[in-house]
Amino acid sequence: MEWKKAATVEGGISIPERWIYLRYYEVFNLLFRIENALRVFVFIVLKDHLREGWAEAHVIADDDQGTIASLAKKRLSQSQSFG
Repeated sequence: MEWKKAATVEGGISIPERWIYLRYYEVFNLLFRIENALRVFVFIVLKDHLREGWAEAHVIADDDQGTIASLAKKRLSQSQSFG
């Protein structure tokens, strides 16, 4: 299968029709909304149970351990180094 390249057109970018079908954009949008709703839910539960100390809660994420604040700070510095 030969992949076509995206083209720059007036007002945006045109992607080839076969890259991603239009119906998949709706699925991605739905997944985005579900993920953000879960993030808000977790934040509300942590804030309710731990009050002002929610950012200092100890968590295990992938291979890292630490507080929510320390892991967030580490991930922000990693994202800034990737530009």
